Amino acid sequence: MTKRLLSYDPDTRITEWFEFNHADDTYSISTTQDTSHIIRSNEFLQNETDRGWSKSKDWRRAASIPLGEIIRWKQEEGFDIFDKNNAVALRRKLNDLDNYKLRTARWNL
Repeated sequence: MTKRLLSYDPDTRITEWFEFNHADDTYSISTTQDTSHIIRSNEFLQNETDRGWSKSKDWRRAASIPLGEIIRWKQEEGFDIFDKNNAVALRRKLNDLDNYKLRTARWNL
């Protein structure tokens, strides 16, 4: 199997790979994302004393979700975070312990 780098975006840390399987002459393109910097930032923000609220209390930060996770949810679960009809389901998803590291504030929304 031959694996070659197609592209790398340093801003999003998304990498695209081309893989060729010589045994059966097939290929695939895969995408990976290094999310460690997002998770570290989220953990830092969870410990802020403002509980995620802006100074004016007009808005509250809730989460920073890596693009790869947004795409995975869409492809595997059919869940679109940008659909306003999914607002309640998104809150539930972000309050789930499995997704806690995506949160930028400790308290439930």
